[in-house]
Amino acid sequence: MSVTVRDILQVETLSGAAVIAGAQGLDRQVRRVGFSDVPLNPAQDQMLCKEGDLYLRSFYTEKESDQERYILDIIEYYIYTKSAGCITVKDFYREFPQSAIDLANQNGYPIIVLPEIVAYANLIKDISECIIFSNYRWNLELNSIGLLLHNTLPDTQVVELYHKLVPLGYTSFFVAYVPIAGLNQTQIRLLTQSLLLQYRSTFLWYSSHGFIVMPYYGDKDRDVLLQQVQKMLSLYLERCTLGVSGVCTPQTFASGLDQALSAYEIGGSLSTPVTFYSELSMYKPVMLLKKSHMDELLDFCQETLSPLEEYEAAENVDLLNTVAVYIECDGNVKQASSILHQHENTVRFRISKAQSLLNLSNNRFLFIEKVSFALRARKLLQQTRI
Repeated sequence: MSVTVRDILQVETLSGAAVIAGAQGLDRQVRRVGFSDVPLNPAQDQMLCKEGDLYLRSFYTEKESDQERYILDIIEYYIYTKSAGCITVKDFYREFPQSAIDLANQNGYPIIVLPEIVAYANLIKDISECIIFSNYRWNLELNSIGLLLHNTLPDTQVVELYHKLVPLGYTSFFVAYVPIAGLNQTQIRLLTQSLLLQYRSTFLWYSSHGFIVMPYYGDKDRDVLLQQVQKMLSLYLERCTLGVSGVCTPQTFASGLDQALSAYEIGGSLSTPVTFYSELSMYKPVMLLKKSHMDELLDFCQETLSPLEEYEAAENVDLLNTVAVYIECDGNVKQASSILHQHENTVRFRISKAQSLLNLSNNRFLFIEKVSFALRARKLLQQTRI
């Protein structure tokens, strides 16, 4: 994740700044910051300018009559070199030319004006620190979480990564996974800061995914904290679905990340807003098989569910859904028929037919067990692992 002009505006030395043009370009990436206050020399400047440069410039010129053309030429050149934006101070010109503002708006090029003179050295220092720290932090999280999720690491290395990623270093904690696709970088940073300040919780970014590490003081406190965090997340996300790990220690940090992600995947198939890994005993074997015996699990689902689907297609009968509802009702035909709005005899006939297709007419319990497992497995197999 890169730093944007929008992020730079959060720097304290820019607290009174105003964006006078190009607001639609605030998500431009900032790679460097520099001071530029000499007349243009395109032949020489082109070797020095790079895409993503953020410029500090006074736009001072001795000839006031030439000022509009002078400023317009500079803004045009900055846009041409794919600069990220420009910061200036209003003390050195009577009014920023409308022609330059129009050009910046047309190209989504941010022009930021400070209300008073600020030491350029302080601006460069603060902005550079923002760029360096942010890039370091995002790369650390991206690489470290990738290692923890996809590799078997010794406990010592897991603990070391835990303390790097979670400076608060809770002794006992739990992890919640939440997808964050659609959030921009500024929103992610604001969310990170809010979670830390209000709930002493650490947000970890992993591409379009987020892990929230929260202190654990007991199930009751955990549930209250989750409700508060959900409420905060709802300010940023249209739909907030969480997967929650069991209680973790620094040594089991990698397992906590994996449990939170697994709980989310299962919750996605169950359409539940919060899914606790500790409450998924029926699904854990499926998750293990999915990780280590994917082909065998696919074969089992195909072998169990295909005969039902083929009959359903040939006879135009809602067989598989009838079986699924029947299983959810613990084999209660009356309850299943009520949910399906079908006559009880219709439900009985379909269940009998499904048992016959699987050669389980005389073994109702094995039928329920086998089809139930296959339906759960299929739902999980349809979930995409990060």
